[in-house]
Amino acid sequence: MAELFISYKSEDRARVKPLVDALIADGLSVWWDAHIGGGDDWRDAIERNLETAACVIVVWSQASIGAGGRFVRDEATRAQRRGAYLPVRIDPVEPPLGFGEIQALPLDGWKSSRKDARYQAVLEAARAMVEGRAAAPVAAAAPAPPKIDRRLILAGGGAAALAAAGAGAFVLWPKKADAQTLAVLPFANLSGDPAQAYFADGLAEELRSSLTLVPAFRVIGRSSSETVRNDEARAAAAKLGVANIVTGSVRRSPDMIRVSAQLINGQDGVERWSQTFDRADGDVLEIQTAIAMNVAEALRVHLAPDDLNVGGTRNEAAHQLAVKGRENYRLDSSASSTRASLELLEQATALDPNYASAWAQRGTMRLILADRETTLAATQAGYLEALGYAKKAIALAPTLPDGHTLMALILQGRLDLAGAESAFRRALQLGPNNSSTLRNCANGLGLLGHAAEMQPYVERAIQLDPLTLTGDMAKGAILFILRRYEEALALARQVSVRAPKRADARKLAAKALILLGREREALTERKALPEDDLFALTWEAVAQARLSDRAASDRILARLLAENGDAAHYQYAQIRAQQKDTALALIELEAAWTFRDAGLGDVFVDPFLDPLRAEPRFKAVMAKLGLKA
Repeated sequence: MAELFISYKSEDRARVKPLVDALIADGLSVWWDAHIGGGDDWRDAIERNLETAACVIVVWSQASIGAGGRFVRDEATRAQRRGAYLPVRIDPVEPPLGFGEIQALPLDGWKSSRKDARYQAVLEAARAMVEGRAAAPVAAAAPAPPKIDRRLILAGGGAAALAAAGAGAFVLWPKKADAQTLAVLPFANLSGDPAQAYFADGLAEELRSSLTLVPAFRVIGRSSSETVRNDEARAAAAKLGVANIVTGSVRRSPDMIRVSAQLINGQDGVERWSQTFDRADGDVLEIQTAIAMNVAEALRVHLAPDDLNVGGTRNEAAHQLAVKGRENYRLDSSASSTRASLELLEQATALDPNYASAWAQRGTMRLILADRETTLAATQAGYLEALGYAKKAIALAPTLPDGHTLMALILQGRLDLAGAESAFRRALQLGPNNSSTLRNCANGLGLLGHAAEMQPYVERAIQLDPLTLTGDMAKGAILFILRRYEEALALARQVSVRAPKRADARKLAAKALILLGREREALTERKALPEDDLFALTWEAVAQARLSDRAASDRILARLLAENGDAAHYQYAQIRAQQKDTALALIELEAAWTFRDAGLGDVFVDPFLDPLRAEPRFKAVMAKLGLKA
């Protein structure tokens, strides 16, 4: 049987053939439906090869994501179930819902060259799956990702990281699971109504959030849990490194909700506990609490009902709006989609003014929108509004970590660094088993000079959510702060191979390369970023300065000034410092303080400002921030 199976829409055959030819030329055996002979039973031939191939390359295109692509989706589902799914896209499209957790490797615009970095990324990923190993780093060129506001880079993505998890990965994290590790897989929607998928996924998410508040449990995060939604229990447990799997199904009619839940031994697949809950429609959150308590009892952990559902709601309509708001942003982080999520969360808090978790999410969306404003006044107004929501969430649920994390991000962006540190540490204390809390707080405190202390927290976040790349990026940020540039670069490039759309990985790689003295390689990384990206232009200007091309560096700086005005004095200071123009660099740094540039949150650990650190004026800016130089 062939090593590779190619799943694609028949209309794309001419476009897929060069990929097949290239893979064969590179020594891989490939089966695609062009091999079906006139006497073959085509359905049997497809099924037989689909089930035996070590790697199933699913080609997403305008044709295959449409209504006529159901066979491609069916083949992709089977490949996911076996852990053999390798998505590739030949058009600038997103895979259908349910297939987007692993980022599709881009081949749109590929000209059939086997030397093309994008093809090499596909080849390496395919070989890795055939050989049963993790893919080695390959510097795959990526399409231009969406522009990311500079303030969102703070704290490893800051509010954006708090709002949504990152892309999934091909790499698995095998480890010995202790008895109190568990993963809550998405509950199956058996209602016959696709719209009820929110209901089923929301039930699992609320259960997962409740269990993270139990100190005895280590609960795998949502992103990794959703990656293995189609795996059977033992396979999911092996990938996630847990001893227990919680799974179930929801069947909802106009009058009745039936939830079936099971606790499954991840080692042998044997059911340890199961229960079915029949309730009149409307009390889904009581069901969630009952499920959580029964799972806890099965693991012999004694809980009180009040330990569960912290910061939640008993209003099902409010709950569904909040779930939709989170999911809406996760699928699309554009400004319009973020505003739509904010509106959903506003409706949720209007229905239940005591819904602390929704207030924290509402504040996160408002913070993200504030960071995208083009004027200082609008940004400050947005921060003030988000601050009110954070205070509301904390007042309603003082032990919910989300409100404290949001508060820390707001204070950090407003340059109240002492207040931010206090809020980050409080959130860490409250959410020691929450992967998102660990990532955000570790990165935030790392920027404040505590990177070495925070490294174990990032490692724990990766353990709790091993199949998402967000943890890898948080670790990369910590390594960069610790000036371990080779390690940070290796992680950034691994992420770029598996998730080419992640602009943060490209930016981390560019920064590390510059500081390793490999400026020309950094300029290559810059080409994979949008032409007008503030950070891409900054690193380009810095690289040119370090290559002694002052004229090129000044041209880029002039462009930045024309496009950003008073919104980027911190970046101007970085460039001037690397141009060895100390006087101008200090003027820009002081202007950054005058305009309260959020970039100053990096000043304590920023290696690009090292030429200024001995200067009294630099130390004066540090003192204004409450930091010691």
